[in-house]
Amino acid sequence: MKKRILLSYRYQEDVVKPLAEFLEISPEELMEIMIKKLDMAGLEALHPRAMQARRECLSKKLEFDLNLCILSDFLLLISMDDKERILDELEKMIDEGKDYESVLREGKRIILEILRRVE
Repeated sequence: MKKRILLSYRYQEDVVKPLAEFLEISPEELMEIMIKKLDMAGLEALHPRAMQARRECLSKKLEFDLNLCILSDFLLLISMDDKERILDELEKMIDEGKDYESVLREGKRIILEILRRVE
């Protein structure tokens, strides 16, 4: 039953194949690892958790690549609300299919606009 879950199209395309490729192992080996390490509940929840993790990691990557952690959390040049608004806006752009580099350029433009704003 566990193997059947992992062999489903969505699990293969969204979780198993990308992780196996990243780890440079076969999808079969990764599935065996998952079968040994996860119970049925864990396997059944694997796909939604992986999609949630991908989204969260993307947000963290954007935050890091745009130095928002430094600008907002440490230097206090950008408010936490603005930081969240920027990340939400950029994530939507990625969802719409824009490439990562153009999203980063737009993020930098927005950051500069906020930094230059006189309050």
